[in-house]
Amino acid sequence: MVSSNLLCVGFAGVIAFSLHGCGGGASGDDPTPRPTASPAATTLTTTLTTTTDFCANANTVPPGSDSENGKLVDWLNSLYTGYKADDPASPSGVTIRVADDFSFFCNSACHNGYPDCRISASLYNHKMMMMHDTFSPAVTMSRFAGIVFNQTTVEVATGKCAYLYDGATFNRVNRGCGCAARQVGCGQQGAYWNQDCQYGDPVNHQNIRPETCHNNTETSEDVERCWCKTENLHPSTPRPEDATTTDQQCFFRAGGLYPPHPLQSEFHDFVKARLANQETNGGIEEIKNVDGVRYKQEYWNEVVVDAEVLGNMLRNPNVTNTNAVSAFMYVEGNGDGKLKAVEMQKKAFHDYGYPIIPIVAFDATVDVRCSGPFKEASGLPTTSAGPAPWEGGCSSEFQQCGGIGNQEADCCEDGLVCMADPPDNLFWSSCQKNETKPTILERDDFGHIVA
Repeated sequence: MVSSNLLCVGFAGVIAFSLHGCGGGASGDDPTPRPTASPAATTLTTTLTTTTDFCANANTVPPGSDSENGKLVDWLNSLYTGYKADDPASPSGVTIRVADDFSFFCNSACHNGYPDCRISASLYNHKMMMMHDTFSPAVTMSRFAGIVFNQTTVEVATGKCAYLYDGATFNRVNRGCGCAARQVGCGQQGAYWNQDCQYGDPVNHQNIRPETCHNNTETSEDVERCWCKTENLHPSTPRPEDATTTDQQCFFRAGGLYPPHPLQSEFHDFVKARLANQETNGGIEEIKNVDGVRYKQEYWNEVVVDAEVLGNMLRNPNVTNTNAVSAFMYVEGNGDGKLKAVEMQKKAFHDYGYPIIPIVAFDATVDVRCSGPFKEASGLPTTSAGPAPWEGGCSSEFQQCGGIGNQEADCCEDGLVCMADPPDNLFWSSCQKNETKPTILERDDFGHIVA
């Protein structure tokens, strides 16, 4: 498989990780803004004003505190509630992957022919992905934890495309942002190999000419024909206004559809088209199976994030982690979700180091017509610039503190340093007394501890 060049601020290196599985920005005047990590440098005051009576007694979240996490939840809620159909500069929403872990696969071996480096997520805002009767958030697949991607970065760089409903991206070329592959499985015409080739028999797409093959781009037939705005739409793919939740969906472009060629994000158009579609037939679609009646506004959309671009951002020492991932979230009231969010925070810190990506709560009972769902998390292990952000604190003398695959603390108690034992051991580092070495772990470009 031919590697593609990457977009953005000096991203470099090859990542050996991705995410397999079926998937479910604020944008200003500058069409290509630099990714912003968080609202920490700007004081935000978010007040949602409404004249509707139902908001008087609706469940809403309070404004955040003056802390950094308080500013973060206010910022996320402003993105969640800020979309306006008549204002292309308004926020489109917040991209979240509901997930159990923070593991990705990229540049890895073929797995069932699935496209490589594909992360599936959904865009949430106050007009879609909400329950038809309570107007509370409809969390994808009713899961309880997730990854909140930096929305600016999604629309400019890490995001590839967006589908009105489930895009069934496990069999689409261009890492999930194209048409269905011509072949299922790990063959040359499958989604994993992602090849655009000429044929000796072009009418029947037979007799591949191998010397002509290259990675699909945004102009390749198997990509361009499933773009919602093309004049040459694939015959099996309906226009957005005609699509049902069970149809093969066309996609809207994000900035990273094909990273060597940065594109203008179409997220605002995507949201506008989704809202127009879900309002047809009163927002209801009849399903002739065990699902019974499906409400379009409740059904998930799919946003595809490029694991290679995301991973290079996280590994780049000149890019802050929160430029790529704004937070981890858990659904409030679910202890398992909180535990999974803490585990993802721990893994991100272990794999990528500081700064620690924060955790926020997600109130799935709010009326999103009146309030965003994000709240400051409570009952979490203390997070600071020193101790690890999970129960147990730092390791004591002779306990493990590092090494490939380490799932223990990544720091040592005061007076101890983390040292490989023996010095060339990549799999075991422990806390030892040595006043000549720094107490903060140093890592190489691959995340390994530097002894």
